[in-house]
Formats: sequence, C-alpha cells, structure tokens
Amino acid sequence: MKPTEGQRHLYGYNRIAHKILFPVMRIFYPSCTIREIGKAMIYTATKDSSKKVLEAKDIKAAAKLSK
Repeated sequence: MKPTEGQRHLYGYNRIAHKILFPVMRIFYPSCTIREIGKAMIYTATKDSSKKVLEAKDIKAAAKLSK
C-alpha cells in the first residue's frame, strides 16, 4: 500500500523504498492507496456488492464510484 501524502510514520528504508521502488513495483503489482481502500470500504458497506472478496482492480473501481 502506498502511504498517503503527509504520513509521518515511515521509518528507515520504508521512506526510501516508497520513493524509489513504488513507481517501479506499481507497473508489475497493482496496488491501492489507503484512501482508495477507505473509499471502497465505505462504498461497499453502503451499496450492495456482488463480490465478497475484492481484488485491487475492484477496490479501484469502487473508490472511483464513491466520488
């Protein structure tokens, strides 16, 4: 998961890894931000979801629908 802007609790190599490796890893492994997961949780809790388990692409779609 990519941390949100302004998040303070990134220590040591995590701070470096997210700045350097995250853009490269995102090409191969789709991931979601904490904000997208939160929006998807709210959307699926308030609307009827046909799936019980959401994959990364489903979370991104639900986050876009919640706007």
